Amino acid sequence: MARSNTNPHPLRTWRKSRGLILATVAEAAKVTPTFLSEIEKGNKQPSLATADRIVQATVKLDKAGDGVSLDAFVRREAAE
Repeated sequence: MARSNTNPHPLRTWRKSRGLILATVAEAAKVTPTFLSEIEKGNKQPSLATADRIVQATVKLDKAGDGVSLDAFVRREAAE
């Protein structure tokens, strides 16, 4: 089921707040922009290993080194 616009995925919130495009995050995480978009929409659920790669990419891309936490990412996917 797709996620509603009123409750966006933490990855999308993080990415938009930093002005990053899907392709940038996807390249850093070694996934396709399409797959990343489907995760943000709630249409796909990544494996734990892929979720970890995405989270690590957000940490590397974040100038403050914060990124999206794996806990927030996994809890979000589990609530779907």
